[in-house]
Amino acid sequence: PRMNVIVAGGRGLVGKRICKRLKKNGHNAIVISRSNQKIDGFDVVTWDDIKTNGLPSCDSVIQVTGKNILNMPWTQSRKKVLLSSRVDITKLLVEKINSSSKKPESFVIASALSRFLPDTEPNDEQDTTNYDLTSFSGILIDEWEKASEPVLESNVRRVCVRLPVVLSSTGGAFKPQALASKFGLGAVTGSGNQKFCWVHEEDAGNIFVKAVEDTSIKGPLHAIAPTVPTVREFANILAKSYGRREPFIRVPEGVIKLALGERSDLLLANYNMKSNKLKESDFSYPTPELAVDDLIKNTTLF
Repeated sequence: PRMNVIVAGGRGLVGKRICKRLKKNGHNAIVISRSNQKIDGFDVVTWDDIKTNGLPSCDSVIQVTGKNILNMPWTQSRKKVLLSSRVDITKLLVEKINSSSKKPESFVIASALSRFLPDTEPNDEQDTTNYDLTSFSGILIDEWEKASEPVLESNVRRVCVRLPVVLSSTGGAFKPQALASKFGLGAVTGSGNQKFCWVHEEDAGNIFVKAVEDTSIKGPLHAIAPTVPTVREFANILAKSYGRREPFIRVPEGVIKLALGERSDLLLANYNMKSNKLKESDFSYPTPELAVDDLIKNTTLF
């Protein structure tokens, strides 16, 4: 059946993919925006409207907002912005969901793989013992997920889609990596032995829509492709796609830590995750090689 789905963060990299997939599957996406102008042909509702009048009638709410976590140093003020853009927005949506006369069936939020401590066994959705409650990125994800919990009091189904690196032809880390590899300047960060958990941008959007449509999915959902190469193996795949030799440039851990400070963990830590829920639902993924080839075809480097 056709559903009305409100998308917070519908202008972002993953949000755009979600809206396109919703439309393709016959649903109506309504994007939350600061202005009331349509976005890419999709209806909008403004944040001011929601604060004043509550949520429009809908079947699901998807939350994929959040300021870029890597592009600026983690000063105390920046940490507040990163928390607010995720946690405070989630709390606002939870409050409006719980006060709605007609509750949506589901609330689906983005989360991330830094939920877990690095260097632990592959963690699936059932694992809770290896949660990271010490680093800033771990605390950020913990607070974000906890902020969504009160919808359960209203019997609203809640899903936390934990995202790894999203490989995209339009944004994120893939484009600069591809540009370097094209000219034989691909690099390996740190030891290169850390796991490179990833998902193609199309699959990321599809997984959120699956979480809306499949009422059996509840709680954490790991949006991770089943074939997980190391950082070195992924750099080799990218170089090979351009007919280049294996990357010979290695950026040592010390240099990355000096340049990025606390943020360096997101590049150097060996996060290890797997998804049992998507495996059980027969969700199909491309191999890393096919994903890279597809992205290269669709990436404008200059």
